Formats: sequence, C-alpha cells, structure tokens
Amino acid sequence: MIVEADVARGRKLSSFWSIKTDVKNAGGNWVDEEVVLDGNLVTSRSPKDIPAFNKTLLEEFAKTPSWSGSLVVPAGAVLLDVDGTLIDSNYQHALAWYRAFRRYAIVLPVWRIHRSIGMGGDQLVPALVGEEVDQKQGDAIRDARKPFYEEQIDDVEPFHGAHELIVDLGERGVRVVLASSSPTKDEVRQTRPAPDLMLAALEKAGSENAVMVGDTRWDVEAAHQAGSRPWR
Repeated sequence: MIVEADVARGRKLSSFWSIKTDVKNAGGNWVDEEVVLDGNLVTSRSPKDIPAFNKTLLEEFAKTPSWSGSLVVPAGAVLLDVDGTLIDSNYQHALAWYRAFRRYAIVLPVWRIHRSIGMGGDQLVPALVGEEVDQKQGDAIRDARKPFYEEQIDDVEPFHGAHELIVDLGERGVRVVLASSSPTKDEVRQTRPAPDLMLAALEKAGSENAVMVGDTRWDVEAAHQAGSRPWR
C-alpha cells in the first residue's frame, strides 16, 4: 500500500523483508527496526512487532500534528478499519472474490484482486473488470462472494494486539468507531475509496477531529477525502 500510494518516497520506514527492495525502489529509506515513526507514518516489520507498533501509535494519537506541521491537536476519535487492520482476513477475501468471479467465467490473477482488497464490492468489481461487466453481472458476483468468504471464516483470526489497542484507546478516553468495509446501504451510497463510509463513521464518533487507522491505500484516500487524518 505504501509503495502504491507513493508514500514511501523520502521517508524512513520498516516493512516485511520481502518488500525491502520495493520500498527502496519507491524512494524509501528502509531500516530493520521493530517500529519506525516518521511524521504521520508509523511502520513495523511483522506481526511480532505489533505491541511496539501499538504503543507508538497510542503515544502519537495524543499529539497528532496537522498536515501543516504547525498545529498540535489531540485526536478525539479513532476510526479503525476492520479487515486487514484488526483481523487477518485480506487473503480470505481475495480468494472469495476469485471464486465469485470464476463462477461467472471470469478468471483473474489473485494478486490483482488482492491489491483491490479494501474497496467495497461496488467499487472493486468495476475496478477489476470494467463498468460493462459490472452492470451485467456485478450484483451476481457480489452476492456469490459472501458464501465463499463464510466458508473460510474459521481461518480468520484477530491480529495480535488488536484487542489491547481498542482497550487502551478506550481507557485514554478516545472514542473508537469501527469503519467496516461492508456497511449497510442505508449508511453509505458508495464504499471506499469514496469518503461516504468515513463521513458516516465521523458522524457516529461525534467528532470531526479524528484519525483513521487502516491497512490499504483505499483507507488513506477515503480518509483524505473525508477530512480525517490517516495513519498507516
């Protein structure tokens, strides 16, 4: 996500060793440290670093700088993405979409689908196969995806430290809102990367001063459009 969104350029960060070269090619200064803070960018190497990542994140929430860097404002609310941020489910979602497309004779490389995970189904289908296919088969593909995902639900686990992060935020008096990628039609007209979901979450939080925590570029784009400060 950081590479695709061109966030790494000129920044110090860490990541999985497997994408070290990608980060460097994108202009990032890769370092082998459990957690790295560079401005509003917090990165770590692997799930075992999540406790240190969460500690740094919590410390920074209390003094998050605005984009100008000249004003310090505390975060009144935190909007937490669920899939890929709190629970390790992105690969299950990618496989479910792969099977749903294949049911309708559309075979896509799983890596392409995986790069679009984080979008809602209304955005993901046309992004991958175009508007014409979406108009003809989009609803059927979206309906087919859900049972394929549910077949894998026993393999989905929360990330280490996810529960502690939510508890710690609550104890610090920060309002926590879960910004799911699967809202009801009454909540939003369009899903991510459109800002509708973020705006609905901000309304639930009762605060315009919020930070979004997510794992994909679509979270970042939606947060920017909604006026929330994204943390990756």
